[in-house]
Amino acid sequence: MGIVIVGAGATMTASALVVIGLVIFGLGKGMCDVAMNVEGAANERALGRTLMPLFHASFSMGTIVGAGIGAAAERLGVPIAVHLAVIGALMIVAVLLSVRLPQPDPFATAEHSHADQSAQASRGGVPDWVSGGTVAPC
Repeated sequence: MGIVIVGAGATMTASALVVIGLVIFGLGKGMCDVAMNVEGAANERALGRTLMPLFHASFSMGTIVGAGIGAAAERLGVPIAVHLAVIGALMIVAVLLSVRLPQPDPFATAEHSHADQSAQASRGGVPDWVSGGTVAPC
């Protein structure tokens, strides 16, 4: 959502709209960052080995690749609205595909796990952290 507002603001040369979009994007990114770190810590616990440095390295590599794509789009003269619309669409597809990947916490109690599965089933298989608007700002 934030990236769409940034693109609209940049297209209309409305700096206030760009700032609002960046704030929304930043808040959403912060929420996603927390969720990723929680999942990473759960994976470390489940596997009994350190993985967080690999996750952070992958995140950094994604940042570098993203900056390269942005630089290439600028060099090719792609309008910012088109560039951000394509990136926004790719982010939505990536989120929709990846929400099915997190595994249940192996340390959850059977009673708690059963309640979570029932609640998740009532939302069509969508995990708690995705329901509502948690992913939307990302």
